[in-house]
Order: sequence, then C-alpha cells, then structure tokens
Amino acid sequence: MATSGPKVLEVAACIGNIRFNILVDTGASVSILPFKYSRGFILEQTPVRLSSVTGSPIFCHGQSLVGIRI
Repeated sequence: MATSGPKVLEVAACIGNIRFNILVDTGASVSILPFKYSRGFILEQTPVRLSSVTGSPIFCHGQSLVGIRI
C-alpha cells in the first residue's frame, strides 16, 4: 500500500490565552512561533540561527521559555 507522504502530528494547544494548532516535531531542538504571538512575553537575545528546509534564513526576534497547555 503506497503512502501519500510523511505522517504529521498536530495538536490543539494554548500559550497564555492564545489557542492554536501546533505541529509536534520530536526531532526539533527548538519550537518557533510567529512574532505576533510573542505579545506579553519577555524576549531575550538569542544566538540561535535557523534556516528553512530550502536553506533560507528564518529571522529570530528572541527567545523565551513559555508553558504550553495541550
């Protein structure tokens, strides 16, 4: 039986009062959010440099440790 691609796990989550779906990637060393969701969090400078699967840079505005409710 042929598959149509890799399976993904997406779950409903909350960070603060913001609800959205997140993609679970157990091999990722960091999780990223769009900057618009960072309101209310203290962002610290970060040495982290990220790139997309195509090699394009992903700009990081900062880092913060936040709790996620699933």
